[in-house]
Amino acid sequence: MKNILILFCLCTMAWACSKKWEDVVPVVDIAGGSEDIYEQAKKMAKDSAGLNITGLVVKSVNDSIVFFSGIKYGKFWIGKFPIKPIYDSNEQVQSIHVDHEIASYTFKFDYQFEREIHVGYGEYKKIDISLCNFYLCGEDEFPLNFEISIAGMERNSHDSQIVYDFLIVNNDSEKLYPNTFHDKKTEWFNGTSLFFTDNWNNAYTPGGNIYSSVYSSDGERLFIANYGSDGMTPISMEEGVGVLVNGRNIHIRRTNIKTGENIYGTSWLLDIPDNSKISTRKIKEENNEWYYESDITHYDGSKDVINFKVDIETGYVTEI
Repeated sequence: MKNILILFCLCTMAWACSKKWEDVVPVVDIAGGSEDIYEQAKKMAKDSAGLNITGLVVKSVNDSIVFFSGIKYGKFWIGKFPIKPIYDSNEQVQSIHVDHEIASYTFKFDYQFEREIHVGYGEYKKIDISLCNFYLCGEDEFPLNFEISIAGMERNSHDSQIVYDFLIVNNDSEKLYPNTFHDKKTEWFNGTSLFFTDNWNNAYTPGGNIYSSVYSSDGERLFIANYGSDGMTPISMEEGVGVLVNGRNIHIRRTNIKTGENIYGTSWLLDIPDNSKISTRKIKEENNEWYYESDITHYDGSKDVINFKVDIETGYVTEI
């Protein structure tokens, strides 16, 4: 419950950037706190010269970590800080204390607040961005290696379109991809990464619509994918195999993630009662055959083990 209260207090401020960064003076009273949390963060930053903090995203309530965003001498800035909740006698969150900065990064690119976007049918609209948010991937390696989607929109506009910019930071080198949104990633083939999104409600980008792509280790986009999920095991740069266990059903599919084509899709039914609990794991790979083991716990408490293999070339399943 405490963590939920902290999350609620912080998430009320998630959209908080401004076109005129220098004029922004956020006034936020967090559960009775006497000092604005952005001002706390600025005081705790390692170098606050030219810095105006105007936004935040909670990445880990359990670990009490918050990422703040803002502008530093005209450049987009992001910083990682620990936070500590202060509780009253009723164990309610009274205020939030921001501790000393863990790490920060100032981007090289200039954020474009005035945009012309395609709204369909060959028509374009000029928008004036005054609000922004961000979605962070790879925060464990921040600030050396990480990825970020920055979302911008107009203030107080009911029909405002959201404009996304996706950036990859790799050892101080930056790659910028406009009109691109990703908030999830998974390892792909030979050191590459597949980026996609689970946040479809916030991912509409007119004229962009790029939500899944494969990138090289140095941040180059190799191709746009017509598939986006972390349920695939790559077998080549463009193809992956997914094995999904759903109750007694084992579903196997092989997909070309570049074209979205399903090369095959097969299912296999385990010969066990419907009310059994199942835990399945891959135990080894030999050439084109992947071996799996399913631990079965029956309703009466008895246990069984079922082993099977999948031919990834054909999708054929054989019980061992």
